[in-house]
Amino acid sequence: MNGLPSLSGGTLERGNREKFVCEAAEVITFRLAESVEDLHRNDETRTFKPEFTHQVFGDNEVIFGYKGLKVDIFFTVGSLKQFVRVNYTDRVPSSVNVEPDNILKLLMDQTPSGFTTNESDFVLDIEKDRSFRPAGTLIACYQNVYSPSIALFSRSFKGRLALKW
Repeated sequence: MNGLPSLSGGTLERGNREKFVCEAAEVITFRLAESVEDLHRNDETRTFKPEFTHQVFGDNEVIFGYKGLKVDIFFTVGSLKQFVRVNYTDRVPSSVNVEPDNILKLLMDQTPSGFTTNESDFVLDIEKDRSFRPAGTLIACYQNVYSPSIALFSRSFKGRLALKW
């Protein structure tokens, strides 16, 4: 729907309609997941909010149809595989002739590599990610007391593999 539904037919009164409107940038959180524990902790240093959401949710940048909406989009730290978790406290009643925005479909339309909504599958992705190694040659590795190690890889975009990409 990507915006506010019309009031035609009086199916949802203005006061009630606005209770089911969420600012997308406020309810979406991107999260990095390096371990299973990261799926259940709220570590502000590993999260961020989107700056813009119009690409997915339209010019109004709102999501319609939910109260208390929370959309968590997790990424594994290496391969950037994704897991999307959507929670809400209430949804627009089915007796109303207006459908809520299909959040997962809207996100999937903008995510060429896809994502999972199954936490167990994502836990397996986190485990596989422990052995993830980027393509290319390791040229430097940095580590300090305050952060995990950072590895720098160099990759040539010549040859067979680059042509596929």
